[in-house]
This record gives sequence, structure tokens and C-alpha cells, in this order.
Amino acid sequence: MSKPAISTLFALHAHYNRWFNEKLAMIAKRSTERELLVQINHVHVMDCLWLTRFGVRNAAITVPRAMDEIRFTSVSQWYRCQRKVDVALETLVGGLREKDMGMRIEFVTMADNQRIARPLWALLAHLFNHQSLHRGEIIAILKRDGQDFGQSDLLPFTPAYED
Repeated sequence: MSKPAISTLFALHAHYNRWFNEKLAMIAKRSTERELLVQINHVHVMDCLWLTRFGVRNAAITVPRAMDEIRFTSVSQWYRCQRKVDVALETLVGGLREKDMGMRIEFVTMADNQRIARPLWALLAHLFNHQSLHRGEIIAILKRDGQDFGQSDLLPFTPAYED
């Protein structure tokens, strides 16, 4: 099996992201745990922030005012909007080519108002790493509350060698 293009790797992460959020919505739909809602709101607003920085616009993707902005008060409310964000992310990375990965993206940071520029591949890596960090926290919250998320590994989404 040959080494996949970096755009293929990001498409894998975007697909996994959508799957994870679908599963989370099913498992946690009745949760009113404040800590869980804070986490899913944070991941949502950061997904929206990055997508707008990448030039993606639709009704579900609006620039947040703050990183800790609370947009949703229930998991079902969050998921109705998040699935549109997940599709937008999958569409974006699914349409990227290798030559797009070096594209210069300039933006002003929300945390400290600094103007910086980075290649697209580095920002996509940051976005998916950020999601992974918070997924772990979300699974820990669910586990603490007696809910079993079950399988959450990326491995089942990866291609296998054919003998």
C-alpha cells in the first residue's frame, strides 16, 4: 500500500469527526451535564471559527464572539447544527488536493489578537488535534456519568492491507 496523500489523511479525520459526533448525539441526547455542554459548545465554535478562516460559509457556520461562547443548551440542539458543520468540513477537505496544502492562511488569533499566517496543512492538523483533545474530555465526562461511549478509535476507519 502506498503512502496516502496528506489530503486523504485529512479526509479520514473529517469522516471520523462526523461519525464521532453522530454517535455522541445518540448516546448523550438526554444529558444535561453542564460540563458536557460546555465542551461540545467549545468544539462547535472552534470548528466554525476555523471553517470561516478557511473561507467556508453557510447558515450553520457563523464566526464566534468568544472561544467559550455557549450557543446550545442541549445536545439535540447542538447536533442539529453540528451535523451541518461536519458536512461542511468533510466537503472542504474532500475537495482539497496536495497542492492546496501549502496555501497560506492569515488570520487574527482570538486568544491574544495576534496576526499570524500558517500553511493550510498545519491548521487542519491543529483543528483535528483540537477535536481529539476535547473528544477525550467528552468521553471522560460521559464515563463519569455512567454512560459508555464504546469504541472510539480511528483504526476501524483506516484501510487494511489486502493479502
